[in-house]
Amino acid sequence: MLQQWHAGDIDIVLVNSVESLRNLAEMLTDAGGELLRQAQLLVVSERMLPQIKALGIERTPILAANATDGAVVKALLDWRLRAGS
Repeated sequence: MLQQWHAGDIDIVLVNSVESLRNLAEMLTDAGGELLRQAQLLVVSERMLPQIKALGIERTPILAANATDGAVVKALLDWRLRAGS
């Protein structure tokens, strides 16, 4: 995964819970942690925002309307359209 991330193959990271964000941050090496701090996140709850800030993630996360598949897909598609790709 880190090789793909370094190569620019990962555009956005979907995080479904504070726990999954913490686990991801713990699993990454220092180099991976830097990638995470610069990553575009898509989150499903405002409850995650303080943890994102605490981890030093630089970009404002995309916030899905809720945790349903439909809301996550809509947020992802809206983000992609705004990004122009």
